Amino acid sequence: DLVGKLPPGATRVLDVGCSQGATGSALRSAGVREIVGIEPDPGDAAVAVRAYDRVLCRPLEDVGEPWEGSFDAVFFGDVLEHLEDPSDALVRVRPWLAPGGRVIASVPNVANWAVIGGLLEERFDYVPYSTLSGTHVRFFTRRTAVDLFEACGYAVDSIDGIAGDPPPAGRALLAKLSAIRGASPDLGILEWVVVARASGGHYDRPA
Repeated sequence: DLVGKLPPGATRVLDVGCSQGATGSALRSAGVREIVGIEPDPGDAAVAVRAYDRVLCRPLEDVGEPWEGSFDAVFFGDVLEHLEDPSDALVRVRPWLAPGGRVIASVPNVANWAVIGGLLEERFDYVPYSTLSGTHVRFFTRRTAVDLFEACGYAVDSIDGIAGDPPPAGRALLAKLSAIRGASPDLGILEWVVVARASGGHYDRPA
């Protein structure tokens, strides 16, 4: 989903929180010639270096490389929700974008039918590998994701939703919630993919 959002002609990409470098093959297929990863976990970083040109095994806040204007794209694939201060990360990488470069990020949508259904039952249970994973310390909706980027000096080019495939009970609940007057059109969205550029511009939210 992130690779498909690369700006045309992108050849150098920074992948923040790259884990084991699973995005590497798709980036190569898209014509990216140089891939740099940042991954604080030593085990994951050791695997990622097989697919990437360089992997820095340290937190983003400890990276001091002279990368001003270096990258056509900076990826945050399911990373920002794990950070206590995602705004610091976005501000930190902004000078590293080349002219025409983009930050491309995915974040879970906390305003989805499953979370809201749980709240209606007075439940907010943390479940591994879900929107409410125990390692998530920040939560986003369409509006708050856009607000975060704009507050950090970006203009949002696009924000696209990735819908899930609920089980029958989930589809019934989604239909019931969607039928409520004034309900959000985003109840079926599990994740947002944001594409943003360094600018003072503003994203026009849908009415």
